[in-house]
Amino acid sequence: MILKETVINAVETLWTNRFRSVLTLLGIVIAVAAVISVVSLLEGMSRQVSGFIKGLGSDMLWIMPGREGEEMPQGELTPADASALLAGCPSVVRVAPMLQVRMKATFRGQTSLAAIIGTTTDFHEIRDWYVTVGRLLSRVDVESGRNVCIIGDDIARKLGFDANLMGRGIEIEGRLFTVVGLLERKGTFFTQTQDDIVLMPLTAAARLSGEWYSRHIGIMAQAANPELADDASGQIKSILRRRHRLAPDDPDDFRVSTQEQVLDFFHRSKKVVLVVLVGIVAISLVVGGIGIMNIMLVSVTERTREIGILKALGAREKDILMQFLLEAVLLSLAGGVIGIVAGIGISFLVAEMSPLPSPYIPMWAILLSFVFSASVGVFFGMYPAVKASMLSPVEALRYE
Repeated sequence: MILKETVINAVETLWTNRFRSVLTLLGIVIAVAAVISVVSLLEGMSRQVSGFIKGLGSDMLWIMPGREGEEMPQGELTPADASALLAGCPSVVRVAPMLQVRMKATFRGQTSLAAIIGTTTDFHEIRDWYVTVGRLLSRVDVESGRNVCIIGDDIARKLGFDANLMGRGIEIEGRLFTVVGLLERKGTFFTQTQDDIVLMPLTAAARLSGEWYSRHIGIMAQAANPELADDASGQIKSILRRRHRLAPDDPDDFRVSTQEQVLDFFHRSKKVVLVVLVGIVAISLVVGGIGIMNIMLVSVTERTREIGILKALGAREKDILMQFLLEAVLLSLAGGVIGIVAGIGISFLVAEMSPLPSPYIPMWAILLSFVFSASVGVFFGMYPAVKASMLSPVEALRYE
């Protein structure tokens, strides 16, 4: 009963000075809103990235030319390297060399910039990406270098191309390519659409893009099963080092990444962002806590006579301490609640106004915000509460 009355009194006191209370808790609001909004957006991105990578299968590997950190790859990867990997790696069951450039596609006067991907027949099975209408690339298409292509949903819509026009030609950099299929829609990954692509035989793409691109392709490989992904990675490195005539002490002139490595890199990057965020939030919480302490000290001074009266009527030191400590905690908790609501609103607003994926609000972030808010109230409210409880009733009653 006494606790209930103390809480009611604390709420009434804060409401009486509501404008001052609102200004006091702004620091807490900003800190908590920053935590909730950034964590929600990061978790939303994390779930999308993880879902995309896992959707590709944990048995998939990427091989790219060049060393880590190179803007322009110095090493080379060729279609012959891809063939050697398939023939020489027992743990690899499929490979798909990929030559990728951006070029303009034109149809009936409509033009759109597209990601041109030259590849082979295994691309569809490795990426699990098939057509809704038409057919896939065939071995004859690849071996003879036919000018045929399969277009993504975004490119089809931008060019005004539909299933009824199957077999018609679109122009890519001045050359006519017959459309033999429409790819199923994949949607966006992070902020990038996956449906603005044009698939064509690797040999045809090589003619379009030139010799340099033909010697700097990427390669997708698929291990026999997820457990063999690391074995496949080792075999790939061994074969490519031998083919590229690298000495034992020479660094690789290519990069091999497994799904687990890509996910691990992303999660480590996310942790770095969270650590930086924690530092910023800690500073904001300290600033907010100092604000609470200052206002509570002012409140103690203003209510000195009231404290004297309460003590004269029999209030104990712990009752006074609880009264002022509850006010500080309620202030910080109110800031925490407002910050949580504001953070959720900000995260959804940012996602709505940008290409970022929908946010995901983890329960641990909300609970952590409550704990931090209450802790700030207790820590920074303790000194003013102790000071109030230790006042002499005689001196307090004589205070003007």
